[in-house]
Amino acid sequence: MKMTDGNNSDVIFLLGAGATVDAGLPTVKELTRCILDRLPELSDISGTRTTAFKEIFKYISRIDPCVDDNYEKFFDYIHLITETAGKSLFNIDMPKYLCEKTFELPYLIGDLVKDILEEYQQSATPDYLSHLKDYIPESGRIKVFTSNYDTCIEYACKSEKIPFTTGFEEEWNPSLFDTKERGINLYKIHGSLNWYSFNGRIEERTERPNKKRPELILGPGSKIQPDDPFITLFHEFHKAVREARICVVIGFSYQDEHIKKVFDNASRNGLKIIDVNVNRQALGWFGENEDNNVVHIEGQTKKIFEESKIVDELRRLRGK
Repeated sequence: MKMTDGNNSDVIFLLGAGATVDAGLPTVKELTRCILDRLPELSDISGTRTTAFKEIFKYISRIDPCVDDNYEKFFDYIHLITETAGKSLFNIDMPKYLCEKTFELPYLIGDLVKDILEEYQQSATPDYLSHLKDYIPESGRIKVFTSNYDTCIEYACKSEKIPFTTGFEEEWNPSLFDTKERGINLYKIHGSLNWYSFNGRIEERTERPNKKRPELILGPGSKIQPDDPFITLFHEFHKAVREARICVVIGFSYQDEHIKKVFDNASRNGLKIIDVNVNRQALGWFGENEDNNVVHIEGQTKKIFEESKIVDELRRLRGK
């Protein structure tokens, strides 16, 4: 069922990992399991296969058991260890040779995430995400933000011939978001599996260049990068949330502090969130106003799209 309202410009979307689970992509927990299983298969900088990387994971998970379910937290600890090497600011009971190996992990984990998600995408069926077209205004664009690295939304749009832009024409060109053609503006705020850096300039490619790593922002800590396209994408997110009346949040776990702060500020100005998730999320950061600002729709994303439950909730919130 399509929205019949001629003006959807007051509605924006934010999609997290849970939005693509029905397409066959892994949850963060499942992706963490895959990474852990493959750590013993990795080779170090000398080309020698080593168990050191899995040992590092075990040491860190003893400190913080949450690491077992979220590889991004593991990635944060890796950065903390490398950034404080030789200083007394941070102490972890781990052999020196393992501490030295942590410097290799940021690159290796990025490659693992890329490889695993690409394998999942080969058999993915994200067609249901084409229902995003139901929310495109009669005249204009719908803004869809995602923290995901996969290209499921792009695939769904191409399959249904839905006009969309990620801000790239191979090279980064944010003016593409200003087009008046009906369609979708897709903002990939944490990077994409098909973004690569060439001499400091990020490009979007259909095929992976030889020996190139994708541009992904990993870790649950600060993911605000001071360069383009990331700084512009986050600015667009901040601006869109501030101006919107309603944000439809699908399959997002609210682990990213910088995104929570944006929502927190916007909620004071009356932003309403339609939270779509298999399980109701704890949105304690909305405080006493949560009941007034957050509407929960529980269930699988695909079914919710197909049964037009989001459409129904938008109509209710608008009093139609």
